[in-house]
Amino acid sequence: MTACVHDPQDDSDYFADFTRRVTAARIPLDGSIELTHRCNLRCVHCYLGDQDAIRKHRRDEMSTGQIMDLIDEVVDAGALNFTFSGGDPMIRNDFIELYIYAVKKGLLVTIFCDGVLVSDKIIATFNEFPPRMVEISIYGASRDTYEGITQIRGSFKRCLAGIERLHRNNQRFTLKTVMMTRNRHELEDMRALAKSYGVDFYFDTAIFPCLPHGDNNGTANRDRGASSMDVRAPSLGQPTALRVSPEEAAAAQLADSEKVREMADLYVRTRDIPDSDRLYVCGAGQTTFHVDPYGNVQPCTISTNVEYNLRDGGFLKGWNGPIAAIRETRISADNSCRSCDKQALCSGCPAMFAADNGTADRKSDYICRTTHALFEGIEDSVSEMLEASS
Repeated sequence: MTACVHDPQDDSDYFADFTRRVTAARIPLDGSIELTHRCNLRCVHCYLGDQDAIRKHRRDEMSTGQIMDLIDEVVDAGALNFTFSGGDPMIRNDFIELYIYAVKKGLLVTIFCDGVLVSDKIIATFNEFPPRMVEISIYGASRDTYEGITQIRGSFKRCLAGIERLHRNNQRFTLKTVMMTRNRHELEDMRALAKSYGVDFYFDTAIFPCLPHGDNNGTANRDRGASSMDVRAPSLGQPTALRVSPEEAAAAQLADSEKVREMADLYVRTRDIPDSDRLYVCGAGQTTFHVDPYGNVQPCTISTNVEYNLRDGGFLKGWNGPIAAIRETRISADNSCRSCDKQALCSGCPAMFAADNGTADRKSDYICRTTHALFEGIEDSVSEMLEASS
């Protein structure tokens, strides 16, 4: 009898074909919902803005039943992956009820949270109904740094306690952070913390002005004072003053030699892909969607200029209406991104550009400078790969 040997390439081919079919059919495969904008922390860099203002809109949030109805609709539409985020989603009293409902409907649920509210009761729920992943945002490896950003005393200790609960119960989780002027000195210590638990660590430098939600008054959480190491404390209520320089942002990514090889390989493989005249070339509005706490369906988390409220007719009406329409938006002829050969290295997108400078069709100077600094750091690796393939 001949043994049956599994070829990993079969899986790769299957998923590639699956992705093509889902994209062509415009199935909303990947979704996310902010159960609330309320949070137990008051982070100085948060793009959701002023928690004092947000908390006044608690009654405007979707009810338990409305969220369950949404889950029913997106499952019927073909959703498979679903993320619960916030704020911190665990601050809602019905978090466990909503989570179990989503899992029982067949969704693969990921949780974005700060770890502080991971209780024994929530762990018991996860043990019975395991999440796809729990992604915990950490903002420092020491109490002073962490709480200088979260502005809540005791939050560092409670965050570590939540991480410990997940670890002891063999739950799948990752740690991630936003690198900024107030925690850049502890980036490697945060990476070491993740390593001590045997989990992955991710970081980015994406800090935006407060998104123009109707619940935040357009202002950030009040900054109770900069530390002595941070001379660029937020002014005028916007978090962007906490950004590290583009050069430092790139250098932090380039410190990982494996990351350099991955970026160089990606650049080489995609440099000859034809330009597209579409403004949106990501999955936003094609296979991905986002819903805010008040029932507004958006193409993605950051994109707030196009939305449709579920109360006006249900998910599919919005998905096939205004959300679908963004896919037909064309990039302007004079947009420099259109002819840029470094797009594979760029973390920017129309939604991020709009958040940064007010228009989706004009690049963010900060992101562009970071991208060019990344290319300078991988240029030698790119040259070696091109020589080897010639």
